[in-house]
Amino acid sequence: RIFEEIGDKPGIAYVLNSAGVTHCLQGNYAQALEQYRKSLRTFEEIGDKASISMALNNIGSVHDSQGNYIQALEQYQRSLKIAQEIGNTHCMAMALNNIGVIHRLQGDYNLALQFAERATEIATKSGYREILSRARTNAGKAYFALEQFVQAHRSLDQAIATIEELRVQVAGGEREQQQ
Repeated sequence: RIFEEIGDKPGIAYVLNSAGVTHCLQGNYAQALEQYRKSLRTFEEIGDKASISMALNNIGSVHDSQGNYIQALEQYQRSLKIAQEIGNTHCMAMALNNIGVIHRLQGDYNLALQFAERATEIATKSGYREILSRARTNAGKAYFALEQFVQAHRSLDQAIATIEELRVQVAGGEREQQQ
């Protein structure tokens, strides 16, 4: 409400996006989509392409959660295109991984691996550890489905190692705050 009163459209859009995240985590997908779409429209009005890419990724995630893989894929591809146009590596890595997840869920494991590897490359170069862990997990699951167990083990070990690095960073940060 405060953002509306002062006319802060970016603030409004981020609040709408956060509301969408909350609804999605609670399984309220219709409300999540509504909030994400409002957020998307606002980001489009102000021309914030990075946030447009993020919002499209979020919309895709809702469709993914509902098993609407074709719609999810469309949103992830739109997100990827915008991210590539503006050179936003974070959104690129996220969209690439999410596209890979959809291909894996649809049984196209080789294509899933291609996208997971592209996401891995960008996430590694850019230091996006959370995306890296997700991409390695997706690759591990695809390798497992292809019965390439050595590669699956290697990918999942990489995902676990990355998650452990993140855990140590968070736990270390918590300890520092407590002191």
